[in-house]
Amino acid sequence: MDPVQKAISKHAVSKLKGFTPKQISENKLKAFSIGNMGRMPTAKELEDKKKRKEEEEAIRNVQNDFIEHFDDKPATKINKTWVKAGTFDAGSRKESNSGAGTLYKPTSKLMAADPGMAATARAVEEAKKKAEALAARPAKPGKKNKMEKKKTNLEIFKEELKAMQEERDKRNEYNKAIKAGGSTALPVGLLGMPGEDMMADVGGDPTTTNLYLGNLSPRLTEPVLTEMFGRFGPLASVKIMYPRTEDEKLRGKHCGFVAYMARVDGERALAALGGKQIEGFEMRMGWGKPVPIPINPVYVPPALVKYTMPPTPSGLPFNCQPDGKDRERWGGWVGRPQPVPAEEKERKKFDRMLARATVKVVIPADRTQLCLINRMVEFVLREGPIFEATIMNRELANPQFKFLFENQSPEHVYYRWRLFSMLQGEAKDKWAAEPFRMFKHGSTWRPPLHNMLTGGMPAELLDTDGGALDPVEEARGGERKEAYRPPAPAAAPGKRPLTDKQRDALEETLRSLVPSRNAIAEAMIWCIEHADSGEEVVDCLAESLAIAEVCTRRVGGVESTVLSCPC
Repeated sequence: MDPVQKAISKHAVSKLKGFTPKQISENKLKAFSIGNMGRMPTAKELEDKKKRKEEEEAIRNVQNDFIEHFDDKPATKINKTWVKAGTFDAGSRKESNSGAGTLYKPTSKLMAADPGMAATARAVEEAKKKAEALAARPAKPGKKNKMEKKKTNLEIFKEELKAMQEERDKRNEYNKAIKAGGSTALPVGLLGMPGEDMMADVGGDPTTTNLYLGNLSPRLTEPVLTEMFGRFGPLASVKIMYPRTEDEKLRGKHCGFVAYMARVDGERALAALGGKQIEGFEMRMGWGKPVPIPINPVYVPPALVKYTMPPTPSGLPFNCQPDGKDRERWGGWVGRPQPVPAEEKERKKFDRMLARATVKVVIPADRTQLCLINRMVEFVLREGPIFEATIMNRELANPQFKFLFENQSPEHVYYRWRLFSMLQGEAKDKWAAEPFRMFKHGSTWRPPLHNMLTGGMPAELLDTDGGALDPVEEARGGERKEAYRPPAPAAAPGKRPLTDKQRDALEETLRSLVPSRNAIAEAMIWCIEHADSGEEVVDCLAESLAIAEVCTRRVGGVESTVLSCPC
């Protein structure tokens, strides 16, 4: 034995002196096996282990496909596996069992025809999975986002100054537009003090019915706002934003919102009340962010309520209402039918009165009665007038069918109009709103409104400023105001016509124009300030240059032209 090995053995024996096997636990002795420590698996064992993993993965995939198939939530659009039962040939009427019991999984024809497309689809799917994994991964703690850079107080102050300057420029443009005779509607963003712009609809949603009100008097209450804005149409909501903090209280003015059921009503209110002085405060208005429209409004104008109510009984056929000049003679038979005159001359007057009268159709408020009438109309259309006669004979004493016998009741008027409308081919929820004559030389029938609340106020109920007429004054016989005329659409840039005053100023400028630098500069400035009417200005200048009376002078050896007005 080598001396070195002898020394190692001697050292090991000296260390083991006094050691007994009882100091090792039984579990450790059982776990120790001589000859197995440090043994590498053979190639066959590694191959078997790899096969077992592949089989387990395949079984797991089949199980997932099976679950997705029955949950009807496949991971991809083409991911269903079918068990082939057989093939049936329709021509020979024979069934073949070839391939029965095998699995069939459909694939995309495009991907099968183009391998590049399949590779692209797989790459897109893998990229999507990686992006989702990165998005779900939380940021490392203690690491600040480089994109989130905190602004300094100086930068914030600069932004506030910039916003205030932009608002001041918009207000100056608005004042110039008013002085030039333009529209009084406030532009988007011009809503008063800084901070209130955040409550307005900066994007300008064209479907919103919510109006923002700025610079309101602190003494103004919500009932007063309801009466003020309710003249223009049914209101969905009215809200005043009362101050909560000390800074808001120190401003001394409030803001609020008024939402209409229809956009057209809000547009009329914006045009009529924008910039008005309310209790010493100039109210600023603009469109706010959209709000949900409720089923029932919080306020309906009395004129619209009266418009949708049945008229008073007149005693005439179908409860027609006589014209204004015929009411004194033919409008006094309340509660009883009017007799038809026996004399031929009076009969002709009676017929002319009926031809000038109007039959007002009102949808019944009782839903049960309305459903019964609509159901009756459906059966009469399908079965004919025999069905109507049968029902009238059978239900003679039934109060629910009294609308078939009382031809002056609002329910009977609605029944006759609905039946006539359906016979003309109109739909249940869409009909013609124009007045018509149901009978030759008969009264004019006026159909009901399509959407009483969301369709906008009828034009016949509006006065000159777009608000609803007062039904109390109309009942007293007061003088009716001029009908409302919607504002003309805004002209295209450069096509706005000049007013008479502006036209006179242009003509006077052309008459007095001399070949002087200051005079020409003033004329050019006037034309630039009225650039929105540029087309008419250019025509006027062209006509001035084309007329024969234009004189030519020589000033300092230079030939110049003096314009004259073509008037």
